Amino acid sequence: SAHPFKDPDRCVISVNLECPPNKFGSTSCEIFVVDRTRCDGPTDDGVFEIEFLYTGGSCRNSANIQPASAFPCIDFQGGPPLDDGNLSYITMTDANNKDVFANTVKVGEPYSVRVDYTTVNITIWSSSNKEPGDMLQTV
Repeated sequence: SAHPFKDPDRCVISVNLECPPNKFGSTSCEIFVVDRTRCDGPTDDGVFEIEFLYTGGSCRNSANIQPASAFPCIDFQGGPPLDDGNLSYITMTDANNKDVFANTVKVGEPYSVRVDYTTVNITIWSSSNKEPGDMLQTV
């Protein structure tokens, strides 16, 4: 019988993508758009502090505009909690492994970090004990 496509070396695939609702109720598979995508740093632009909104959840729930190579994310034990009000202990270190932030943060709560460095490593823990078994995520 005749091949259903004009070129038998090619095929047509139809994909229907459904994204699960995020914690804000959106089922969009697209990442949010931010007004400004890059800050050059305190000496170039006067940026001295960044406010983060801790949304919790696994790496799969991360919403950012960075390429995957600039955003290596690893979950442990399923990742941080996702429900509002749950607590996590968040630490941030600079490129020299100096602590720049360490505090307990609730899911759904903003937190601010002083900016005088270009690279940060973020670790999310289940408690401030920071034992290996308490690690939930590294970014």
